[in-house]
Amino acid sequence: MHIPSCVAIGRWVGWGVCLAGLGLAHCAVWPGATGQRNGPGADDAGSAGILSAAALRRLALPAPAFWGSKRPRIFHFAVRPPIWAVSLNGRRLSRTAGTPAQVKVGPGRHVLEFRHSAVRPLRVVIGAKEPGRILRHRLQWRPGMLLVETVPRPPDATYRFKAPPALARSAPRPVGLPITIPFPQSAPLDAMIQVYAVGYRHEVREVQLVPGHRSRVRVRLRRLRSRRAGSDAALGDPLDDCGRDH
Repeated sequence: MHIPSCVAIGRWVGWGVCLAGLGLAHCAVWPGATGQRNGPGADDAGSAGILSAAALRRLALPAPAFWGSKRPRIFHFAVRPPIWAVSLNGRRLSRTAGTPAQVKVGPGRHVLEFRHSAVRPLRVVIGAKEPGRILRHRLQWRPGMLLVETVPRPPDATYRFKAPPALARSAPRPVGLPITIPFPQSAPLDAMIQVYAVGYRHEVREVQLVPGHRSRVRVRLRRLRSRRAGSDAALGDPLDDCGRDH
C-alpha cells in the first residue's frame, strides 16, 4: 500500500480559511500553495489557491440564531395615578414623580417596577420577544389610618363620619381606637367627623385622609351647661344631624 509522503500530506493539512462574514477577503489558501513545483501548471495552481471575495462570501456561515434583533423597543407609560417612581432592572429612572413618559429597551427580558408610598408596588415583566406598546395600568391605593382622640376622654366618647357619603354610611366608632380607611377610587379624601359624648357639646372637625398615611385628630370637648342636666334637651341626640349644639 502506498503511503503518501509528508509533503503531500502537508499540502492538504495547511489550509487556512478566513470567513468573508468577518470582513476579511483574500485570506484563504487553497491546497497546492506549498511553494513546491510539481510540474507544468504548478504556478497556475498556486495562484488559484487564493480565493476571491465572491468565493469567500459563498463560504460564509449564517449568523447564530441566538443573536436576535438588536432593534430597540419603546414602551410608553399610561400608569395612573402618575405619582410613581419607575426603575428598570433595579436601576431607578425617575427624577420626578410620574417620569419618564417612556422607556427604550434592547433585546432580552426586562423588569419594570412602579413604586410610591401611597400605592402598592406594580411589577411589569417585558418578555424577550414582546414588541413595544403602551403600558396601561392603574395602581392600587394603600389603606390609610385614622386616630381620633379627645381631651378630656370620657368613657363613652364616640365619633362618626358626616362626609364623604361612603364613610358616612359606616357605624359610629369609639374614640381612641385607630381604624383603617380603604380608598377604592379617588385619594386623598376630605372627611368630616362629628365627636360626641354624654354631657359634652358635639364637635365637628375636618380631616384629610391619605393612602399609606396615619391621620390623627385631637378634639377638645366642652361641657354642657344646662339647668336641666341629665334631660334629653341637655344631652341631645348625637345621631341627629339637625340637632344644635348648646
